[in-house]
Amino acid sequence: FMQTLYDCDEVLSLHREENISVPVPAEEQKLVDDHNKAFLESMSDDLRTTDVLDGFMELLKAINGNLNDLK
Repeated sequence: FMQTLYDCDEVLSLHREENISVPVPAEEQKLVDDHNKAFLESMSDDLRTTDVLDGFMELLKAINGNLNDLK
């Protein structure tokens, strides 16, 4: 998980330095929006912490796939 965050920071910092704007594909935006909604619902109940962590796996897969394209 942490390695993916470090990789994101590395790739995004290059885009920030060069002032590059890359649109988020609709499929990935929906994934983020759906996860955000599920995250907020799950975090309202401490017993569902596992559901929150499981939800991150799908996001991490999408992030890793996009990072490979950007590197």
